[in-house]
Amino acid sequence: LTANTMVLSADGNGCEAWRLLNGFFDPQTDQRLTRSILDVVNFKVKGKDIQSGIVEWEQMVSALTKDHAITLDATLLRAFWMNIMPKWMQDKIVEHLDRLPTYVQVREKVISLSQAQAGENIQQPENP
Repeated sequence: LTANTMVLSADGNGCEAWRLLNGFFDPQTDQRLTRSILDVVNFKVKGKDIQSGIVEWEQMVSALTKDHAITLDATLLRAFWMNIMPKWMQDKIVEHLDRLPTYVQVREKVISLSQAQAGENIQQPENP
């Protein structure tokens, strides 16, 4: 749908249609790089489905790394990680941050906390 709209907007100019399509679909353009970085930085895990949010965010980071040959420093990954988490999870992680110097350790802690949170929700009886 997007590609068709781009081609139609070129009004029969094949070179312009190619330029628009290439700019949008080529993963190595400056526009795509900027969009990928903003997607990684601005992503937010919504609701209580933290683990699927983690997977989605890590796929964006992986695409950024592969498409643009950018390697994110572990400290930056950890900071971005804190930014994408819901507020309640950020507060829990900050309590343990001095013992979690790497991204992998923060990730493991987030997963264990989200699993514990899910277990608490299951065990709580419904209010009548």
